[in-house]
Amino acid sequence: MAEKGLVVGIDVAKGWLDVAVLEPGESFRVDNDSAGWALLLQRLRGRRVRAVDLEPSGGYERGAKQALRKAGLPVRNVNPHKLGHFARALGRLAKNDRLDAVVIARYTADMPTREMRVDPLREQLAELVSARRQLTEDKISLSNQLDQLRDAMVRRLFARRLRSIEANILLIDKRLCRTRRQRCATGGEGSTDPVLQGRWPGAQPHAAGAGSGARPGVKARNRRACRSGAL
Repeated sequence: MAEKGLVVGIDVAKGWLDVAVLEPGESFRVDNDSAGWALLLQRLRGRRVRAVDLEPSGGYERGAKQALRKAGLPVRNVNPHKLGHFARALGRLAKNDRLDAVVIARYTADMPTREMRVDPLREQLAELVSARRQLTEDKISLSNQLDQLRDAMVRRLFARRLRSIEANILLIDKRLCRTRRQRCATGGEGSTDPVLQGRWPGAQPHAAGAGSGARPGVKARNRRACRSGAL
């Protein structure tokens, strides 16, 4: 017998949430901010909800996810890779946020998914990794631009910005190492978690590296940062 209750799929964008309630087939959009989350909860209040599934979207889903969890709703994260296969099997190839929300709801109804466990330290690690990834991309882009510059003053300005980015990456690496050790010390699972094993993007073996193409001095400072865990 099928489990009773509404199945809700949410496609997350930076500025809005597209919501699909599988039965009775409702679709609506709310802003991805506190007012929009309140409106979403109002639409779901008093109804039996079996599952709410969101597709991770670079951190833009965190506020909505926290609001839904705080309201006691069973929130889940859909695996984007598996969702893509499911969408192709349904013949949904074009990107359409409203239709994507329906696909997420159908995936949740048809495929086994697990309710999210609340893990504040793991969420903090994910936020740090996301920030580090962005800084690393900025560093690579700035380095590439610096190679093409000829004006001495402009080169000095870009070099100063590059050093600032490298210093910020070092600060994040220190926080990552300390948070990872704190997470493992509390008995959290870490054997198969790439972030908990220190394998976030750009990390060096046995240390938090500065990313692709990091200079030796930066790598050495990051190794010391990971050993000390100082902030």
